[in-house]
Amino acid sequence: SKESTARVVAYRELSIVNAFTLEASFCGADFGPLAEQHFTTRHLEEMGYMLCDAILDYCDPDQTKVMQVVRELQQLYPDDGNSDDVSDSEDDG
Repeated sequence: SKESTARVVAYRELSIVNAFTLEASFCGADFGPLAEQHFTTRHLEEMGYMLCDAILDYCDPDQTKVMQVVRELQQLYPDDGNSDDVSDSEDDG
């Protein structure tokens, strides 16, 4: 169950709407261009850079770029009504 994950608890108990989970393997990828390779410090630093860049875009007062990404994601993944995203859950409080 996802009920005890940090992002769910942050949402439900602290009303933090934008809590995300970032997962990475220290062993490496099992598919794609880096398949069967261990991640290096450089790979992890690049991931951190890209995460920070995305956060800056997300927090930018000009939300044009964010809305463009949201529209693209909605086209790629239409809502089927079965989302397990905590932000779609009703508040228990």
